[in-house]
Amino acid sequence: MAKLLLDEAVKLLLTLARTRRSVVQMLPAKLLVLAQSSSS
Repeated sequence: MAKLLLDEAVKLLLTLARTRRSVVQMLPAKLLVLAQSSSS
């Protein structure tokens, strides 16, 4: 039972890390779009 919980926790952490990384990669692009649209 504890092993199952541990596996679930690890999976959740990995998912969180992956989504955070993709968000960090998306942010610069979003900021660029915002800067371009506000400057024109």
